[in-house]
Amino acid sequence: MLECEWGSCEEKFPLSDFHDFREHFEGHLRGILPGYQRGHSDDTIPDNFACYWRDCGWDSPIDAGDLIRHVFFHAFHARIKLEGYKKQQEMKLAPCTLDNQSRNLLPDIPEPFLCEWRECSVEFNCPTLYYRHVDSHAWAVDKTFKGMGENGKKKYSVTCQWEGTCK
Repeated sequence: MLECEWGSCEEKFPLSDFHDFREHFEGHLRGILPGYQRGHSDDTIPDNFACYWRDCGWDSPIDAGDLIRHVFFHAFHARIKLEGYKKQQEMKLAPCTLDNQSRNLLPDIPEPFLCEWRECSVEFNCPTLYYRHVDSHAWAVDKTFKGMGENGKKKYSVTCQWEGTCK
């Protein structure tokens, strides 16, 4: 289950209900940023703000967008940790050995996530929506049939449309 770790909140959501999970913690964001709407806010951050997510302690938001990206990344991080845990159980892997105290420490994300797909440049504060957006570009790209592989499967090639660093 996806667990909200905002302060004393103990709400839980099935992994399949990430949308409901996101809407839930957006309610927490509105408690700090009353003007929050659809991933953005022009509100001023309260003085001496520290992130309410348990075991985080981040206390240096530059502006409302920085705070929103940080909180959205907690939700994204909760989801990928749960997906990793499920895969670990499925594959019967050894448990994680990282210190539990650092489980909710996140990287600084000073800028919005920028889609650098040719002729796009859309910005996101939510990593989940950003990755879903980029994925939609990748699925929509034209592919060229290159023949049959040794395993009998069709082989295709695609031309990268990413204008940033593409390898």
